Amino acid sequence: FVVYLNTDEWDPGAYRFVVKAVQKKPERETTSMFDFTLGYSRSMLTRHLDETLSILSLIATNDELKELREASMDERPLAWTKFWIRRDPSPGTDENEALTEYLQRLRYVTENFSEAQAGWRTDRGKTYIKFGEPDHTEIKIDTQSQGEYLVWYYYKENLTFVFYDRFGLGEYQLRDSSGF
Repeated sequence: FVVYLNTDEWDPGAYRFVVKAVQKKPERETTSMFDFTLGYSRSMLTRHLDETLSILSLIATNDELKELREASMDERPLAWTKFWIRRDPSPGTDENEALTEYLQRLRYVTENFSEAQAGWRTDRGKTYIKFGEPDHTEIKIDTQSQGEYLVWYYYKENLTFVFYDRFGLGEYQLRDSSGF
């Protein structure tokens, strides 16, 4: 069997493909699966290019963004691949760990920080994509206004981010940082 998956509209990230085969007589079944990573989709490098580059701007240099922006439609997949090859911490392996980590962070902020806007547009989302999971977090209550402070510590980078949620709705705004 050949299965064609049109991934043009899929979000980049890790996926699992599962196939189950069932035989009626004699009754038996088998299942097979494999995991794969979608590094980019056609739509993110064409009609969603501005959004793709906005998200990437959290980790990319202006020159790298310019290179991707100025690449022709046909050159964009190669430019995207070269961008991630330069960041690959272990080029001798099949997996590009930098791309995998970026996609995991993007998926995490989409699932956990999306409020009235996309998770990557929030202050916590931008911070998480850029620096990853904090080493330590603290929650402090503002007893006067009943708001909540969320403090993220990144010890190795010597960074601290203070977010404030005025109404207790999970809409944290960056109040103070040593990282941006």
